[in-house]
Amino acid sequence: MGAQGIRIVCSTGMSFGLPRGATVLLKHAAGARIVCRAGTLWMSEYRCHDDQVLSTGQSVVVGGNHDVVLSGLPQARAEVIESPECQ
Repeated sequence: MGAQGIRIVCSTGMSFGLPRGATVLLKHAAGARIVCRAGTLWMSEYRCHDDQVLSTGQSVVVGGNHDVVLSGLPQARAEVIESPECQ
């Protein structure tokens, strides 16, 4: 079976699991805080040179309004919440 991929428009309050081989593409994620709730989460923001690897409890605020790809290493649970900096 091929790799699983889901494309969604970023919306605060989302929570999802990323099993081995799954990826999520977040569109229009500027200002959202991405939190790793379990496992290890890999994040790559389009046109940014540095990928992020988050462990359980760590988070990052998306700086640009680019697409963001998330994947588990090998699996993770992620949540997208509004960043306090954007309120």
